[in-house]
Amino acid sequence: MQLPRGKNFAIVLLFLTVFHTTTKSGTDAEELSVDVGTEEEVIAEDDEISTGKASLVLDDNEDIDSAFNNEDDVPEENDECSRISPKEIFHNEIHLRLLHALDEMSHFVEAVLIRIESALNTLLPHVQESPIGNLRVEDLFPEVRRFLHGTMRDVYDVVRASWRDLIRTHVAEASDASQQLNALRIVRDAQIQGEEKIKASLMELSVTLRAIILNSIYVLQESLKLPEHTEPKEAAAQINQKLPKVAPNFLGTLMMKIIEKGENRDAYKKLLTNTLRYITGPVNKMYEQLEDLNKAGPSTENLQIYWKSMIEESHLRLIEDPIEPPKYEIVYQNEEYLAGLVLGLMATF
Repeated sequence: MQLPRGKNFAIVLLFLTVFHTTTKSGTDAEELSVDVGTEEEVIAEDDEISTGKASLVLDDNEDIDSAFNNEDDVPEENDECSRISPKEIFHNEIHLRLLHALDEMSHFVEAVLIRIESALNTLLPHVQESPIGNLRVEDLFPEVRRFLHGTMRDVYDVVRASWRDLIRTHVAEASDASQQLNALRIVRDAQIQGEEKIKASLMELSVTLRAIILNSIYVLQESLKLPEHTEPKEAAAQINQKLPKVAPNFLGTLMMKIIEKGENRDAYKKLLTNTLRYITGPVNKMYEQLEDLNKAGPSTENLQIYWKSMIEESHLRLIEDPIEPPKYEIVYQNEEYLAGLVLGLMATF
């Protein structure tokens, strides 16, 4: 296996600490006409996330609507609440699927980072003059957490705000298909761009993990002081022999798997990158059907028929693919499975 050069990868790791402190959540995407708060509010929110005061991870007994201030603030005439409305689709399905997708990612990120962070603290004392030693673990991991959780919170805020604008538009312009189509276009674009931001943040996580794992292999090999022309198989055998002593943990599992399979990305199962697929797919279809209806010059009655049809399709999706209570804590306790996801992440990006 072609092992990394320690000094070069040390520079990569040091660069990552700077990168994450200067990079905003996600990649620069086309701005949407959705107000998600001032810069000061975002900074304050990130501080809360980093200290554990705010998180996308909810307790089993915590009310989702209360946790995310999801009260219904879209008034209708005569205080009536119409069930033939995008409000029905959002509250009954889309909002929950969005929360579940982001909550799962939040649990995955935390499960990986907490294990890698602990493993590095175990490994470093065993390796003298380690280039990883130049990395301030206590600085990097909080920054990675802040970056990833900040991205997820930004995506949630933008997608939720776009849906609320659609609901307001539907209430105010009940017979105007073009206005509703414009609002639905913003919803569609918000979800697509949110998915791209999540993809970019996962790519950064992949780069960070790759640098850490490959450096760990390198410094462990260096600590063994093997002869210069040692065969890769012999080097791998020596590293495997020492791993249980210095890295009997999640990091050691990842190192062993990479030593055994090499860095060839085709050796690992890649992950799906469309993390919001359970909401982007239905909304794309909704948009296409409303676009066709708008071209035909719809009446108020046709719009009501359209939304009734969309609600029926939403109910069918919930029957065919129900939203089950999450069990992420249990799933991610399986370190073998979690290691497979990490290697898949590295193979994907």
